[in-house]
Amino acid sequence: MSLFFGENYNFLYQKDYATLSHGINVNKRLRLGAVLGVARRSGLSNNTDFTVFRKSHIKPNIYPEGRFDKTFYTLSLSYSPFSDFPLADGVKTFDRRRYPLFHLEYEEGFSSWQTNNSKYRKIKGGVMHNIRINYFNKLDYKIEVGSFLGAKDDMHFADYQHFGASDLLVNLNSLYDSFLLADNYELQTNRYWVNLSLNYSGRYVLFKRLSFLQGNSFSENLHFRTLYIPDIEMYSELGYSVGLTRSIGIGSFVSFRNVRYRSFGIRFSLNLSSLAF
Repeated sequence: MSLFFGENYNFLYQKDYATLSHGINVNKRLRLGAVLGVARRSGLSNNTDFTVFRKSHIKPNIYPEGRFDKTFYTLSLSYSPFSDFPLADGVKTFDRRRYPLFHLEYEEGFSSWQTNNSKYRKIKGGVMHNIRINYFNKLDYKIEVGSFLGAKDDMHFADYQHFGASDLLVNLNSLYDSFLLADNYELQTNRYWVNLSLNYSGRYVLFKRLSFLQGNSFSENLHFRTLYIPDIEMYSELGYSVGLTRSIGIGSFVSFRNVRYRSFGIRFSLNLSSLAF
C-alpha cells in the first residue's frame, strides 16, 4: 500500500531475538510451560517517499527509532479436566474438538541490562472448545480475560495486549480469529480486557437450505466476537461467511461499539496458515 497509494496500514520495527522454551506434561491432563526470551528492538522508517500514483499519506511510525529492548519470561499452564494430551507424530498435543481446554499464563518483562528495557507484568487465562454438534455442524468458542499488574511507566507499546484487528479487504488469516472492521492498532490495552469469540459452522445454515445450492460443497459460518477494554469499552462484530475452500472464504460483517451500530464491510480470507507447503 505504501508503494502504490502512499498509505501505511502497519507499522514495523526491527526485532532481533532469542528464546528458550520448555514444556512438561505433569500428568495426562496438566501441562506446564516456561519461556525465557530476549529481544533487541528499534523502529523502522521509509527510505523513500516515492509512490506509483504520486500520493502520500504516510504516517510517522508509532514505534520510536531508538532502542526499546525486552527481556522477559513466561509461565503457562494448560489443563483439561476430561482428557489427556494424545500423541501426534510422537508429540503430545491437545484435541480441542472433544473437550474444553483451560489455560493460564503469566508474563513479566524485567531487567535493565539492555537499552530502554520494557518492564511489565501480565496475567491472562481462559477456555477454548470446539463442540461437534452432529456430522454437519460444530460450535467453536474462546473466552479470555487478562490484566496488567502494577506500574506501567516503563512499558512499551509493542508489549501492550493486541487483539488481531485488521481493517483490510483481504485478510491473510482465518475469518474466525480476527476483528475485521477495526483499525489495526485501535484494539489494544495496557490495563485489562475480556475477549469472547463464537463461531458456528455447518453445511446447511442459511443459503444452502435453498434446493438449487445444496449440491455445492461450500460451508457456511456465523461469527460473533466481542471485546471489552477500558479505552473504548465494548466493541463487537457479527458476521456471516462462506468457506469456498479450506483456505479461501468471503464474508459480510457488521460492527458495534457499546451496542450502537458502527460500520459494515465485506471481507475476503486467504488463510495462509491452512496451506501445506
